[in-house]
Amino acid sequence: MPAGAGREAAVRNATAIDRTAGLYAFAYEREPGEIAAGMRYRDEAMAANVDEWARRTGTKVLLSAHDAHVGYVPVDPVNYPKVQGAFLRDRLGDGYVSVATTFGRGSFVATGPDGTTVGHWTLGPPEPGGNEETLDRVRHQSYVLDLRTVGAPARAWLRAARPTRSIGTAYPDDGPSDVALARAHDVLIHLHEVTAAVLSTPGDPVARSCSGGAR
Repeated sequence: MPAGAGREAAVRNATAIDRTAGLYAFAYEREPGEIAAGMRYRDEAMAANVDEWARRTGTKVLLSAHDAHVGYVPVDPVNYPKVQGAFLRDRLGDGYVSVATTFGRGSFVATGPDGTTVGHWTLGPPEPGGNEETLDRVRHQSYVLDLRTVGAPARAWLRAARPTRSIGTAYPDDGPSDVALARAHDVLIHLHEVTAAVLSTPGDPVARSCSGGAR
């Protein structure tokens, strides 16, 4: 190990622990505005972590997270006044590109109402009037759209807010949120149909590989 590498790793780990612990310092249930303050702190900390890693490695970084976090415009401005994507744009400028994903129908994995049980959920065709309904009518079933360069009349349509699925780790959720796709993201991937991931169990080869047990 190069000289100083151990100290550098220790400092990075300590910083991550400190930032995580800081999230529990907010009085979420006791004081008005603490949820918004805590969520802003969390997204700013996540952005700082990505930025620092990119600068340390000097390479491109692929960040995988919920669309509502990696975009520029919060879908819930009351509780999420500024999200990770907006902080990253402040730090990286055009070096940060936000990519959103929408889908027409299909299945996915999420925790249930109890917050712990993981199961498969299936959704049919999009509700009328939402972004997904129109996106799913395009002649290409699945496609990538550069929201920064798309021309008229699609550009005006994409800059208007309308109901959009915003499914996180838990489902059922509060339903679609109003999102203006071209304001919130740079690129859009639309999938006509999605299929839920196959979950591995501790004894599966995939699980052993992910945990470091397979050699």
